[in-house]
Amino acid sequence: MDKVTSTRTQIPYDYYSLPYCHPKALQTSENLGEILQGDRIKTSDYELFYQVPSACQLLCSKRLHSKDVNLFVNAIEEEYRVHWILDNLPVGVQLVSEVFLVISWNKLLYQLILS
Repeated sequence: MDKVTSTRTQIPYDYYSLPYCHPKALQTSENLGEILQGDRIKTSDYELFYQVPSACQLLCSKRLHSKDVNLFVNAIEEEYRVHWILDNLPVGVQLVSEVFLVISWNKLLYQLILS
């Protein structure tokens, strides 16, 4: 994991500044390039395998306080996106339609927050 950024604001945030579930062992790797670019790459408990189809799996369950919910709601409204790093390379997403993706992502996050 790296950071969350928005095209609507100029303020990037650390991924774990939002109340995501933290990994069991949080490790950071910093080198000069990361520091100069403002990146702070951290580990996560997600398991991704190359060319292995996988359905959605629950990483953790966490009860959120209203303050935490508001952090997610604000991030959604400000159109923040997560930057994933895998083997020191950025993970890309094929966009079918940016409008559809934003609506679908916001709907999913609101459903997660409200459930």
